Amino acid sequence: MEAFRNALEDCRLSDVGGNLPETNIPERVDRGVANENWRSMFPEATIQHLPHSISDHCPLLISTRKEDAWRSKKTFKFEAWWVLEESFEAEVKAIWESSSAYDRVEWSCLKEIMGKMGFDPNWISSIMNCISIVSYSVILNGQIGDTFHPSIGLRQGDPLSPFLFLICGEGLSSLMRKATNEGLLKGVKVSRRGPQISYLLFADDCILFGEANERGAGFFKKILREYGNCTGQ
Repeated sequence: MEAFRNALEDCRLSDVGGNLPETNIPERVDRGVANENWRSMFPEATIQHLPHSISDHCPLLISTRKEDAWRSKKTFKFEAWWVLEESFEAEVKAIWESSSAYDRVEWSCLKEIMGKMGFDPNWISSIMNCISIVSYSVILNGQIGDTFHPSIGLRQGDPLSPFLFLICGEGLSSLMRKATNEGLLKGVKVSRRGPQISYLLFADDCILFGEANERGAGFFKKILREYGNCTGQ
């Protein structure tokens, strides 16, 4: 703990979100910290400890605007008259293909990244066949609708999908490494002699580290826009 406190002092980081509870030990351990520059950019930032059941730690939700903490989530309600609209089927297809990060992966981008990583063309062709032969149909009121074929996305639950998504994430890693090597981005260090960290990736989660100023935010925005345009994320 002493080394951790020293790292916080060296980086000039302090707690975000006000007072910590005195009785809940997990919430006292799981904290969010930031430097003064970040706190000045988001003066109303707060941290909410979310419920947890399978971990000793609390997941954290950081809200940078006060109204976000009070904004209620609207409940989805299906209206029967929707099925009478001519555009209903097209809308369902569009939502189906863009509902999650996995569902928005562009096949052409995935194929290009695998080629850049040096995979054998025959292997790439086999993988593309696996992800492109899938078809879907919608069951509404017990009736099975017409079958349609997606043009993007990875299937949820497919054993291949997590690995293919990680390969797709190599595109973001390459852009971040290039920007760091060119001196456009400056990461953080947990100690004076430690390595510089500009990003962390785990499955479909990503944490970016950089300077808390307009220049740093601009480079992040440019990188994420380029990655999003190429991959569909």
